[in-house]
Amino acid sequence: MSWKAVLRFATLVVLVFLTKNSYAQGSCPSTANMDGGVYAAPSHCYYVDFSSGSDSNSGTSESSALKHAKGMQGCSGNCAAMSLGGGIGVIFKGGVTWDYTIWPWAPGASGSGGNDSSGGCTGSSCLYLGVDKSWFAGGSWSRPVFSGGDFSNPGTNTTCFYDMDNSSGPRMLDLVARTDLIVDNFELTGMCLQSPNNPPGGNNPPYINTGGAQNLTIENTYIHRVAWPLSYATQGQAFEAVNGGSYHFTYNVIDYTDSGPTTTFTNGCSNCYSGDGIGGGNIWMDHNVLHNLGDSTDIGSMSVHDNYFWNAAAGVCEGAGCGFHNHISNDSACTAGTTITWYNNVIDTTYAQTLGFADNAACTYYVFNNVFVNQVNAFTMFATGQNGNKFYIFNNTAEAAQDGGPSGAFLDGGGTNAGYQVFNDHIISGNGGGVFLVGAGSNAFDPAGSWTTSAGTITHADFNALPGYPLADIIVASQNTANAQGYSRSQTYMFSPTSGSGATVGKGVNEMNFCNALNSATGDGAAFSACKHDTSYAVAYNQTNHTAINGPRVPNARPTTGAWDVGAYQFSSASSSAPPNPPSGLTAVVQ
Repeated sequence: MSWKAVLRFATLVVLVFLTKNSYAQGSCPSTANMDGGVYAAPSHCYYVDFSSGSDSNSGTSESSALKHAKGMQGCSGNCAAMSLGGGIGVIFKGGVTWDYTIWPWAPGASGSGGNDSSGGCTGSSCLYLGVDKSWFAGGSWSRPVFSGGDFSNPGTNTTCFYDMDNSSGPRMLDLVARTDLIVDNFELTGMCLQSPNNPPGGNNPPYINTGGAQNLTIENTYIHRVAWPLSYATQGQAFEAVNGGSYHFTYNVIDYTDSGPTTTFTNGCSNCYSGDGIGGGNIWMDHNVLHNLGDSTDIGSMSVHDNYFWNAAAGVCEGAGCGFHNHISNDSACTAGTTITWYNNVIDTTYAQTLGFADNAACTYYVFNNVFVNQVNAFTMFATGQNGNKFYIFNNTAEAAQDGGPSGAFLDGGGTNAGYQVFNDHIISGNGGGVFLVGAGSNAFDPAGSWTTSAGTITHADFNALPGYPLADIIVASQNTANAQGYSRSQTYMFSPTSGSGATVGKGVNEMNFCNALNSATGDGAAFSACKHDTSYAVAYNQTNHTAINGPRVPNARPTTGAWDVGAYQFSSASSSAPPNPPSGLTAVVQ
């Protein structure tokens, strides 16, 4: 055989191999049409359209899209030959629904790098599962929808298309043990639980299973609608939006308002807002909206900032035998030596405990610039740990009571070897009830660790009021008193100072040393900058397209020297001649 014949034969073998095992990817959309260039930068892409695509297509362009993505049930032909990895993007057509027949979807691939400082993945080495906002069905772009289908018999609401309670533990999007991956702009809906799945014994099936995953970025995603039969309509249900792993969760919306026992249910069932937002793992979360949940997070917090928790620890399954935790945060174990930040969050309406922090190891928490309001049945605002934990709790505005109701506890600290520094907090207590500020231990008033306020340090003391109280920089007022001073829940920015109020203005101590210590401990420039400013007031919620909108309030700088204001707001800055401007240009926004 001549060398030319050998070459032709070798070329044919290569072509046959490529045809059977893989094929070239197409070019990618501009980063502006994906996630705006914030995280994603794939260089080669596949295109998928469940409505008009075919797995016999090449998948290399929007005009020749596949029907399935690799790892979906039903994937065949060229879909099965997809080669996924770092630098690859899978682009899903906007406005198209992928139904329950694709579940569970396990992409089964990872990126090749791109770890960032927020626990996620950034750049050209990530595997990107997302969108091209110029490619959509309908009159305007909307997210691609991945649906479990709800009930197959909506008239009686008893049988699910895809039962997430099945003993085999099915999931929707399965990212177990995946690394270096970006999930962008999906809508996940229609989870259905065919049999009782009561907390705490339920199996908590998640929409996205990230158990053991590392360096994922989950962004711009809308998760909603969990259904269960009418036969157990009054029972709390156990499920989760995301479960496990270590990842960055940013600009997402989890809203269970439309969850419940019928396809027409929208609101009003006291036991319907069940399930977790995020369960397990070590999570960096920012700029998210969590609305009408039973339990927002049960995680190892790494950094939690600029999130809007709105009725996000709803009363769903309370009382003896229920065991469901109604928390904004019920932290899982922390890694000893970790510094954790909680700042610029707005927490509006919670039940039972609001923030619970880990007590398994010596970690350091900085909690500042948060706004807490309407703590219904809140036995404590903060439940803090022991084992050498350190807590810096400063410049928070907290209505430690139900609006118009009795007081709860602002801080419940336990453990003789925990340390607390508490400064510049504005606490609004209930009307007609006692002001219960601090308890050491859960209701037992055990000796607490060292407490430092502007009045000094007290070590291992029994007390049921803040050491040194009253202090000029720990301002406590009843709701009636606060309202008369110009602070109220009805303001655009709740309990903020106005031009006529001065109770908190210039009354605090300068805490720039805390900010410097935070920067030295974490190297977190965003947290350092936030510490030197007042609250950004989380995000606004656009309920028309279910997105989190950044920038509801422009933060004021706190002075480098001299007094700070007490609470989350800084009114005495150069821009304090008028109250902060409300957000503009938004539709269907709830503050």
